[in-house]
Amino acid sequence: MRGEESSNRSGSARDDERLKAVQDILRDHGFDEVRSEIVGGRGEIVALSAPQHLMMGLAEVAGELTTEIKGLGFHYIALDLDSSEVLD
Repeated sequence: MRGEESSNRSGSARDDERLKAVQDILRDHGFDEVRSEIVGGRGEIVALSAPQHLMMGLAEVAGELTTEIKGLGFHYIALDLDSSEVLD
């Protein structure tokens, strides 16, 4: 399903669980179309890719998303501002 896409480059079970939790958080906030991916070698950055029409909505709840996602052990949250491939 497109809304539950995530990518874990490290392949660890812990990171798989964290990515699933990120998708659950996004879904709980109504962002089914947002994709998440762990980037960087140390697993401390999660990148979110979203269609342009969702960017303002993400900004409106950025504080809540930040608290919840960082609570999973991520230090940084990146937002892909050129996410046209999410819709492909």
